[in-house]
Amino acid sequence: MMVLRHLAPSLLLASNLFTIPASGQEPADGGKYHAQVERFLSDFHAAAAAADARRYLGCFREDAVIFGTAPGERYGLAEHGSRITGAFSGGRGLEADLLERNIGVSEDGTTAWFDERVMRRGGLELRDAGVLRRGDAGWKIVLLDKVLPVPNERAFELAEEIRKVVTRPSRSIPEDSAAAAALLDYFLSGAECDLERHLGYLEEYAITFGTAADERYTKTDHREMLAPYFAAGHGMTSELVVLNITESEDGRFAWFDARLDKKRLCELRGSGLLHRGEDGWKIVLHNLAFPVPNEMIGLTAAEGGFTEPLEVAALREDFALLRETLEDWHPALYVYESKEDIDRLFEETLARLTEPMTALEFETLISPVIARVHCVHTHVLRTHSHHHSRVRASTYLPVHPQVIDGRLYVRYCYVDEPALAPGTELREINDRPAQEVIERLLGVISSDGRIQSQKIARVNDEFSLLYATHLGSPSSFDLVVRSRYSEEERTLSLPALSPDRWGAGVRERGPRPRPGPGLELETEILAGEDLAILTHRNFQPADPAALTSSLEAFFARLADEEIGNLIVDLRLNPGGRPEQGSLLVSYLVNEPYTYFQFNPEKNSLRDAMALRSFTQPRPPAEHHFEGRIFMLIGGRNTSTAGHVISILKQAGRVVFIGQESGATWTCNDNSKDLVLPATGIQVHIARTTYQAAVSGFPPGIGIRPDHEVRPTVEAMLAGRDLEMELARKLAGEEE
Repeated sequence: MMVLRHLAPSLLLASNLFTIPASGQEPADGGKYHAQVERFLSDFHAAAAAADARRYLGCFREDAVIFGTAPGERYGLAEHGSRITGAFSGGRGLEADLLERNIGVSEDGTTAWFDERVMRRGGLELRDAGVLRRGDAGWKIVLLDKVLPVPNERAFELAEEIRKVVTRPSRSIPEDSAAAAALLDYFLSGAECDLERHLGYLEEYAITFGTAADERYTKTDHREMLAPYFAAGHGMTSELVVLNITESEDGRFAWFDARLDKKRLCELRGSGLLHRGEDGWKIVLHNLAFPVPNEMIGLTAAEGGFTEPLEVAALREDFALLRETLEDWHPALYVYESKEDIDRLFEETLARLTEPMTALEFETLISPVIARVHCVHTHVLRTHSHHHSRVRASTYLPVHPQVIDGRLYVRYCYVDEPALAPGTELREINDRPAQEVIERLLGVISSDGRIQSQKIARVNDEFSLLYATHLGSPSSFDLVVRSRYSEEERTLSLPALSPDRWGAGVRERGPRPRPGPGLELETEILAGEDLAILTHRNFQPADPAALTSSLEAFFARLADEEIGNLIVDLRLNPGGRPEQGSLLVSYLVNEPYTYFQFNPEKNSLRDAMALRSFTQPRPPAEHHFEGRIFMLIGGRNTSTAGHVISILKQAGRVVFIGQESGATWTCNDNSKDLVLPATGIQVHIARTTYQAAVSGFPPGIGIRPDHEVRPTVEAMLAGRDLEMELARKLAGEEE
C-alpha cells in the first residue's frame, strides 16, 4: 500500500492521453489512435449501461481475460459472456458514472492501455484498468481488471477477513518467459531494497497503482515514495505466486495477471502490461488490488470520521465558515429570501449547535439552510467516504414510493408483503402523515428559485436515502396504507432494511439511475409516420466530438428524408456545458439567436470575457430542422437544460409537453467546493449567475409546458409514457 495524496471523487470527467514517444517525437497519427480508443471505451460503457450483451461482448478479443472484484473471478470470454448474457436478460445494465479516464497508446498504434475511476450505483467507486489491441476488426480488449480500492486504514481489517476464506495457491510461474523473469526480478529487487534495479523495470511513462483509490503513481512518484523506505531497509514484501502472461504476436508487448502473497496482509492481485525494448522487458502498467469477497464490500470504504461525535466548538467553526463562504461567494444569496430572513435562519441554526454531534448529523442540520439559498448548484456534495458512511449508518423503508398528486404510492416493494403491492397508497410513515413527510423532504433539497418539480423528481429518485438522512433511521416502520381497491386503511409494522438488504433490493428492482457515459444521445427515424425522435440525456457528454458528429448526421438525414415532425425528449437531461446546449438550440431554430445575456448587475468584467462568445448572435445550424417540433420536459431538467428550454420557448417554434421544467432561464454556477475542516463535509457553492438571452420570463419558476401531463398511478403501474404518447398523437395530427 502506498499513499501519495487524497483525491476527492468529482463528476467532472478528466481524460489524460499519452503516447510512447518514438525517438522523442509524438507520432503523427497518435491523436487519431487516442480518439479511437476514447470512442471505443465510451461505446463499451454505453453497451454495458444499455444491457446490450452483443455489443458489449463484441468489445473483447476471443482470448480476453476479465476479472471481477472478488477472489476467483477470473474469466475467459465464453464464461464471462454467459454471465453477462444472463445478467442483461432482465434489461438492467451495468450503469456507472465515469469520474476519470487515462489512456496510453503505443507508438505503432497496435496497443493501448487505460485506467478509469467509475462510480457505481449506491456510491461504490471502482477502478477499471486494462489493455487493448488493434487488429483488422479495430480495437478489442484483451485484459480487463475491475478493482475495489481499499483505504489504507481498512486494509488490515479487510486482510484479516480475506485470509479466513482465501487460501494461498500453489506456485505457478512460466519458466521459459523473459517477460515473466523480468516481473519476478522486479518483485525480488523490491524485497531486497535495490531501488535502482527495481525502478529499472519501469518504463519512463509507466503508471503503477497501490490498493487505495488515490494511489496512482508515475515513475517519479514511485522513486520519491520508496527511496526513504528502501534506505531504511524496509523492502516490498509481495511475492509472486501465480503468473499468467500473454505475449503479442509481434513480441513487443505482454499483458499479465498475477496472484501475490503480501506478507502481513493476504493475497493480492496484480495485472498490467509490459513493453519489450532494446534493453528488455519493462512495465508500462501495473494494477495492484485486493480481491474482495462480495460479503466484505462494506470494508472497502473509509468511515472518514463521519460517525464520530465532534465537539460543539468545532461544529460552530464549520458553520461559521459555511456562512461566511456563502455570503462571500454566492452571487444571488438574497434573491429569493431577504437578507433579514437569511440572517435569522443562520442565527437560529447556530443556536441549535449546543451538543456534540456527528458529521452526518451536522449534514442533516445544515441541509435546510443550504436549500433556502434556492440554488440547484449549491448543495452538499458527498465524497465517496461520506456517502458510504451515510449509507452504512442508515436503515431503510422496505418500499420505494412515488409522489403523485401530493400523495405517496408504492412503486417498488423490497419484501414479500402483499399489502404493499405497487399502487398501494402510503398514508402515514411512523406517525407522520405522508404529506408531512413529502414537505419535510422537499424542504431539504436545493432547487433554483421556488421550482417544486425538480424537488419532487429528487424525492421520487432518492426517497429512501433522503428519508434516512433527514427523518431518521428507525429499527422498524409503522405504516398506514390504503389499497387501490378499497377505502379501508390498514396498519403494518415492518422491520427496517439493512444497508445490504436495501442495496440488493435497489439492484434487483429499481429505481433505475440516470444513464451513464455514451448514452447521452439516442435517435430514431420513423419514416412511415413522418416522425423522428431525438432523446438527449446530458449536455456534458463523455465524448463531445462524437455527440456533435451524431447530431450533425442525424439532422442532415432529417433534411435529406424531409421528415416533417420531430420529438425531442429532454426529460432526463440535468444540464451540463453551454456549448452543448447551444449546439442543440442551433438545430431547432430557424433564425439567429443569442444564448446568454450579459447583466452588469449580475456579471463582472471577468464574466463578460468568459461569456463573450455566448452573448453574440449565432446562426442556425446548416441542417436546422424546418418542421414541427415537440419537446418533452420535466423536473429533472436543471442548469443548462433550463437555458435551452427558455430560449426555445421564446423562439416560439417548439410545442412543450410534460411538466414544469426543473430549471428556468437563470441559474448560478461556476461552482467551487468548500470542505469544512472539522466535519469533512464538502459543500458545492455557485459563484456566477448565468442568464439565457430571453425576456419576459418571471424569475424563480420553471418553464411551463403547453400541454401539461400529470402522472397517474395507473400509468405508473402499466409502465406507460403519457408524455410520449401525447407527443406522437399531436405529431400525427394535421396542422
